[in-house]
Amino acid sequence: MKRITVNPLVALTIASLALGGCASQYIRSGKQSYEDLQYQDAIWSLEKGLARQDNPEARRLLAESYMMVNEFTKANEEYGKVALYSDNTDRDRVRQGQALMANGRFTEASEIFDGILARDPVNKLAASLSQSCKKMTEMKRDSLFIQIANVNIPTEAPVYSAFPYQDGLIITSPAFRGDDDPYTNKAFTDLYVSRKNGASWPAPQAQNDVNGPYHAAVAAVSPNG
Repeated sequence: MKRITVNPLVALTIASLALGGCASQYIRSGKQSYEDLQYQDAIWSLEKGLARQDNPEARRLLAESYMMVNEFTKANEEYGKVALYSDNTDRDRVRQGQALMANGRFTEASEIFDGILARDPVNKLAASLSQSCKKMTEMKRDSLFIQIANVNIPTEAPVYSAFPYQDGLIITSPAFRGDDDPYTNKAFTDLYVSRKNGASWPAPQAQNDVNGPYHAAVAAVSPNG
């Protein structure tokens, strides 16, 4: 029997090239999914590629994809890694600050924005976001300014963006009609209304005269109703 001897250095080189090729394929696929607004697919591919080989552009797209699907904790983690790159830009820093704001970490976000302003005092976006952070921190300083009461609306789906409407609340909630948003792979949202009956809130009713086949969310009611 012939014995085949493989040089360990050659084997390591071949393995590295193979991993690099796989990483490139995943990253290319992730970039294409991002450009097609398929953010969940982009996340899957970019994570696979970055697990094999780091890539600054892919890391930024992964962070952006997490922002687009409202996974702000993950987005902040990725922007934290982007911050370690030597070519980190103020745009990267602004996006990291916005991810921190979405997680309620206003003091940390304000520090990032103020750092930008120290270098670029005319950066209007950083100035506006910094001011927003300071106002939120000031508002939360005294809890007496805020009173919160639980509203028990009977629904199994998440409910958010409540707005007073006709002696009740108009809310946003996943529709679960069987079809999902192809960009996020999550259910489309619809508007619903629940009107308080005594001490209880009945199950919300879909506003079918407003809801369409895609997203209906975050109602804005005109002064005339």
